[in-house]
Amino acid sequence: MPCLLDLFFLTVWEPYRDLRLSSLLDSPDAFGGAHALEAARPPEVWQSRLAAAATSGLDLPLLARVGELPAGLCWAKRDSAKLGVVNLYQMWVAPEPPREGSPLLAQSMALCL
Repeated sequence: MPCLLDLFFLTVWEPYRDLRLSSLLDSPDAFGGAHALEAARPPEVWQSRLAAAATSGLDLPLLARVGELPAGLCWAKRDSAKLGVVNLYQMWVAPEPPREGSPLLAQSMALCL
C-alpha cells in the first residue's frame, strides 16, 4: 500500500491532535511538549495552530497515511531569515500497523518539502 502525504487543514484538526498525542505517549522524551498538557488543550487551541500555519507562509503541517489510515506526522517550518532552510518538528511515525511502507514515511515527508 503506498504512503501518501496530506496537508493538515483546519477542518481536520482532530487527526492532527490524535497523532500529536500519540507521538507524545509513544516517545515522550523526543518532543518539546508533554502529553498531559497537550491533552488538556481545548479544540480551539488545536484549530488555531492549524489556522496560523495556513496563513504563515512558513509552516507546513503534514499527515502521513498508509491507505486511508493516519500513520505519522511532521511539521515543517521554513526559516524566516533563510527561506531555503526547512526545519522539521514533531516528526513521528506510528509504531503500530499499518506498517507496509512506513519505513519510507520519514524520508517521504522530508522529500515533499
